[in-house]
Amino acid sequence: MRPTARALPARLTAALWRALVGFGALWIQPPEPAPEPAFDVAAPRGVPPQHPERLCPEEPASPAERALWAQLAELDNWLDQ
Repeated sequence: MRPTARALPARLTAALWRALVGFGALWIQPPEPAPEPAFDVAAPRGVPPQHPERLCPEEPASPAERALWAQLAELDNWLDQ
């Protein structure tokens, strides 16, 4: 085979590859912008009113609950540091 006959399939394959890459580049969708958070990041912590887990204000906390709240407050302070 002549050198040009051997190079023809390689050149055609390279040209086909470039054409496919160009065609694929036309169909790439740009990324969507990040959505806005559904909540206010600076909102205070706590359970909102009318939430099913809201504590009854007329019922005092048990000693176990107070101990757990103290542990959580320590953990929250440690995480804020």
